[in-house]
Amino acid sequence: YHGSVQTTYHTGQTDGARRTQPRTPANGTPGDKRLKEKAASDGVRITSSNERNSSKASKTTYNKGATLLKSSAVVLAILIIEAILCYVFMEKLAINWVYPAVILAIGVVQFSVFAIMAVSGYGKRSVIPTSHGYISGCIIISILLVLIIAASSFLLNINMSVLSDILKMLVIPSATALNLTVFGICFRLFIK
Repeated sequence: YHGSVQTTYHTGQTDGARRTQPRTPANGTPGDKRLKEKAASDGVRITSSNERNSSKASKTTYNKGATLLKSSAVVLAILIIEAILCYVFMEKLAINWVYPAVILAIGVVQFSVFAIMAVSGYGKRSVIPTSHGYISGCIIISILLVLIIAASSFLLNINMSVLSDILKMLVIPSATALNLTVFGICFRLFIK
């Protein structure tokens, strides 16, 4: 027992009083190096109390709520432009005021949800994702939404010879659905 205590602690004499100090490790073991490499690949930094001159940590965390809010602001701006264009060309598209209002409502609701999340402190110290699977997910969901919109347009007997029918039943809803992919790409860009 005495030998293991001596290997763990250095003992020293100071003014007649005996004190113990934890032994400072050497450069570290190979296991420590592998652990730190694995942690770095996962976006985590490992430090110990013995590291006095540690270098500044690389940026491994971000504010997820603020990043989501910025991305939703970009999508809201696009949806506002779509709603304004629909309102301006309301007569030529043969639509009423509800059509641009729904587009605007979608943008305002998604922005409000992310604003509430950001204000409430959601994800203030989230780890930066190492994979970007969410972009693939956004693209796949957008493609599925466009296919659903196209199928429902043909079920509603879209008149392919009239440009206004094509725009109001196929193009504008598909452009609105593609904003999900824009959201994912903006999220990726704002993380950097």
